Amino acid sequence: MAVDTAIILAAGEGNRLLPLTRTIPKSLVPIAETTILDHLLQTLSRLGIEYVVIVVGYRGDAIRHRIGIHYRGIHVTYIENPLYGYADNIASLWYAQSFFYSDILLLEGDILMDEEIMHDLIVCPQRNAMVIGRFNPEFMSGTLVSLNSDGMVDRMILDLDHHGHPDLNLSSAYKTVNACKLSFEFLRDQLIPRLNLHFNLGLTDDRYEVLIKDLLTEGAIKFAPVLTGQRRWIDIDTPKDLSRASQMFAVRVESYG
Repeated sequence: MAVDTAIILAAGEGNRLLPLTRTIPKSLVPIAETTILDHLLQTLSRLGIEYVVIVVGYRGDAIRHRIGIHYRGIHVTYIENPLYGYADNIASLWYAQSFFYSDILLLEGDILMDEEIMHDLIVCPQRNAMVIGRFNPEFMSGTLVSLNSDGMVDRMILDLDHHGHPDLNLSSAYKTVNACKLSFEFLRDQLIPRLNLHFNLGLTDDRYEVLIKDLLTEGAIKFAPVLTGQRRWIDIDTPKDLSRASQMFAVRVESYG
């Protein structure tokens, strides 16, 4: 099944990038003569994605004003997450579930990656896949995964704790790149029920990765890895990330307009 729809989570306040995010959302922070979100949308447009749903919250009007409802051949729809001030991205995903009617790309609005990586995710023959890159403890943190003997993602660790995971070999661990391809069947049969349960229990301060982690642990899903290799990628959370991203993507990309 060909993927033609992407959901981008871009509701957060981006407090770790203050003062840059005092007046603009994190996804509109300037990078390489454009913005993080423009870079992502331009990539999706060139790869033939026709529909994009952007979940907005903090300074959502700024995103609507800049991107509009038609962007370089993409039809853009907006979903409002009114809980952005205190909930985590599981709330954004919950509000977006009315668009889980086909296979989708699920992306976070603070990532930059080479177009070839996104291409590999889209054309991956497995319908449930995630982009991962080799973990470098010198400048990476966040969610890690490991691969089983069949080369499939079989384990997810949300917060690295050396004492809590003594069996984890960091030399063979991978960092998630916050870009997944999810099949309609997985969304309908596995993710939506867990999402609704968490939301109804008031567990809105969780990340959606909690659901993925649990389903992997239970063996309810397997993800094919899409490896970044030596290609460029970064998720931007801090000023240090932004500085690294500016250096990595210093080659000019097409500006909006």
